[in-house]
Amino acid sequence: MSIRRLSFATCAGIAAISMSAAQADVTPIQDSKVEGDGAINIVLIPGFGCDLTVWDDFLERNSDRYTMHAVTLPGIAGTPAPDASDTEGTPMLDNAIGALVGYIDGAGLDSPIIIGHSLGGTLAMRLAIEHPDKVGKVIAVDGMPAMPLGQEMDVETRRMAVNQEIAPQLRNLNDEQWSMQLAQMFSPMFHDQERAGEVVEMAQKTDRKVAVEYLLDLLKTDIRPQLNQHRAPLLAIAAVDSDQPGAAPEMFRQMWSDMLQGTPSSTIVLFDRTSHFVMDQRPEELDKAVAAFADGQPVRDFTPGE
Repeated sequence: MSIRRLSFATCAGIAAISMSAAQADVTPIQDSKVEGDGAINIVLIPGFGCDLTVWDDFLERNSDRYTMHAVTLPGIAGTPAPDASDTEGTPMLDNAIGALVGYIDGAGLDSPIIIGHSLGGTLAMRLAIEHPDKVGKVIAVDGMPAMPLGQEMDVETRRMAVNQEIAPQLRNLNDEQWSMQLAQMFSPMFHDQERAGEVVEMAQKTDRKVAVEYLLDLLKTDIRPQLNQHRAPLLAIAAVDSDQPGAAPEMFRQMWSDMLQGTPSSTIVLFDRTSHFVMDQRPEELDKAVAAFADGQPVRDFTPGE
């Protein structure tokens, strides 16, 4: 077993090794952890507001099987943030893609498995579409190609709706209001409310303005029209909390099937009675799903008690 937390300076150096002229303005990943010495390389991307420590237990459990690179996205948890002045586009996520490419190249990884949770899952799919030579397989842990906004809309309408209706509200929140927003956002994502509080504290380490722009970029994102270019095998792990009213597994399966329609090689598995942070609530089952997918074996739905 090997564990090393790379310093800001070291990570910046890794990214700089392979930074092309076109990527020269990318703010690199400056916080990462490498653990394990297995033959299979994995890059782990956290979700919104989270740093790499959300993967700590996964890293510890799987260090004999994989060589794992957990990263913190630029701007999260006090790391240097990218320029977010392009408020019409998705500059935070665009930069994250460039930073991930820089990290993969700098670390010398050859087609690693990319595992992303939530926003990290969206980024993993984007990475596979835009840089297919950098990706072996993709596992999206409750990460969608487009966040539901209450009604179906095309890509441009979605961006206009977020920019005109949601962005002014979020950008005008003060620190206290933003903290309340985070608590309201994360509480339903956990069965364990003590853990929810820990993740809220984690998210509060990120500058409010940076975090808001990450969230807005995610809400603007819809990569469904590009999914036919997603050549890497994709495992979508969908958390279905059927203990909640209206959360029927068959409804969720149809929703995910519709979202991933057109993806050449995708597998959808449902984790029933499971909240959004799958790695916290179903660690052993997640490990089994990842191992099966990595080995090219079938991955099945998970229902507690069966």
